[in-house]
Amino acid sequence: MNIKAKFLKYRVATPMLTMLVFYFIFWLSHLFLISVISFFHFLLEHRLGIIEDWIFYQGWEIVMISKGFAFFIIVKFLTIRVDFKISLTRLLKQHLSIIPVHMFILSFAMLFSFLLWMRPGLSPESNFYPLRMVVCYFGNILFFGTDLLILWILGLIELNKSNSLDKHSKRELFSWKMALVPLMLAAFPYLAAKWIFLYETNINVLIMFWAYFICLPLQIDMSSPSPSLFILAAVVAPLNSLIGLDPLWGHNFSPFLASEAIDLRILFGLAICFSSYFYYRFFWAAEPVVEV
Repeated sequence: MNIKAKFLKYRVATPMLTMLVFYFIFWLSHLFLISVISFFHFLLEHRLGIIEDWIFYQGWEIVMISKGFAFFIIVKFLTIRVDFKISLTRLLKQHLSIIPVHMFILSFAMLFSFLLWMRPGLSPESNFYPLRMVVCYFGNILFFGTDLLILWILGLIELNKSNSLDKHSKRELFSWKMALVPLMLAAFPYLAAKWIFLYETNINVLIMFWAYFICLPLQIDMSSPSPSLFILAAVVAPLNSLIGLDPLWGHNFSPFLASEAIDLRILFGLAICFSSYFYYRFFWAAEPVVEV
């Protein structure tokens, strides 16, 4: 197997298979949790409408528990593949780094673009639920962040197993297949939200946009999850929780409301602009090297 084929295996085949198993476990655990909750509500002779409302209001808590459980199982499974115990806390302490200046600029450019496009104003319903906003914020971080951390751990495992190979330039290893990987991985949270969230109010293609730009920096450079985590914490989670873009609760608990609807043409244009910058910056602007 040549070096590019090995690189594509690590960055394409292994992540796709792992994410497929991860989301299957997430679906099973979420279905089990919903079933248990419904069972006890029926024992209390609650009407179906009351059960649906309760599940909706506790939606992010249910998602966090079920996806957190799936994440725990996958990490335990990945531990079997290596000779050392995977400690997420230890790995984060070792690999978290200072956010580069260009990532600050890119993140705030993305944030400003969305605010300029959406033109948020105060919600006419005068919604202000601080606790719900906090739950929504951390729910978004866990929903997207678990995908990110699994991909990062996979990258560290493969680099650790192949550290005896020669170094090669990123430009040499670049492939159009690799450029499509973040897009394919972004389909998982979108499809999961469509098929698993029985109580959603705002599932749209914006989920794929967020997931794509969270995965993209990591797909390009596996050394640290810091840039991806920064985009998630400073752009994605605040916009979803504050201006009604949340995929699960929509604008029900947001103090602000977007004045403009999601326009696929604008979204596609933003995706092209930001992703072009990423690939130029990390593959052609300089000649960094990676171990594969």
